[in-house]
Amino acid sequence: MTSLVRMNLLTEKFHTGPIKQRRRYRTLFATSLALAANTGISLFNSKSRWAWPPLHWAVAHVVGNTLADLEEFEGKGRHFTELTESVGANIALSAGWSVLSSKSPYASLVSAALLTGSTVDLLQRCREVDPQRANLLAPYLAWLQLVIIKECWTILRKVTA
Repeated sequence: MTSLVRMNLLTEKFHTGPIKQRRRYRTLFATSLALAANTGISLFNSKSRWAWPPLHWAVAHVVGNTLADLEEFEGKGRHFTELTESVGANIALSAGWSVLSSKSPYASLVSAALLTGSTVDLLQRCREVDPQRANLLAPYLAWLQLVIIKECWTILRKVTA
């Protein structure tokens, strides 16, 4: 049995008991960070303001709880560090997309594709710890696919016009 499978079994047992105070603060911090990122990103990209709050909340919830699980059962080991780096890259790519999306459809397409790859990586890392919770990232991935389709359509219309 791998360490992540064992940890997943422990996590399931942990979620049935009372939530520890430290864990509450950690997930509250992650959610607050996501909402702050939402505010900053909305300043750059006001056209998609409606989509960001629930998507950022889902990412914050999944990542915050997954990091809490990893720290609690593994300490700040390799999986914790890799997930932290993956989240940092995802936030940077999300901010980059927000800035580039207003510049040109080509820049938006490339940055959305990179953000999608980063989000798939994030989802896989979270799925190793808690598959059901990781599924909350599916709407974010679906939204990114819509962005890619929209940008491809914009580029195609531009080329054929």
